[in-house]
Amino acid sequence: MTVLEIDDPVFEGELNSAFLAQHAEQRTWQKGNLYYQDGRVKQLARQKNSLHAIVQGSQEYQVDLWYSDGVIGYRCSCPVGQREFFCKHLVAVVQAWIEHCRRYTKSNAPDFYPHDIQWLEQYLNGLMRSSLVDIILQQVRRDPELRRGLLDEGMYFEVSKENDE
Repeated sequence: MTVLEIDDPVFEGELNSAFLAQHAEQRTWQKGNLYYQDGRVKQLARQKNSLHAIVQGSQEYQVDLWYSDGVIGYRCSCPVGQREFFCKHLVAVVQAWIEHCRRYTKSNAPDFYPHDIQWLEQYLNGLMRSSLVDIILQQVRRDPELRRGLLDEGMYFEVSKENDE
């Protein structure tokens, strides 16, 4: 499973066993837990106040959860999820997120997770230029090393451009 974290934590305290007990029927929880244990959550990405995942069922299903105004919303592209029920794919994603939070608290989180670069490349290639600029500027404001590197790169580009003329 690939886990990509893009922004500050939102879901750590909200998506938990009590949330699953409230939203998933026992049989759905059991099936979803098996999906999680079987490694069917293929991608899991958090961006700001939402989680996005791909879960392998009889086909690949898109799963989304989001947090807004104190409420967690959800949807899945499977037939059950399309009827606005909390399906086994949603359970699998919540289980994956709970485990991720348990394993990777801020104090022991690795710098990056396996396969993140490949997933990130696909994700960024699908964004519009303005979205990319927004993401980069947001990170530059937080990361002085990234800011220096981009400024150095920009200065090098300008010097190279002048030398070419």
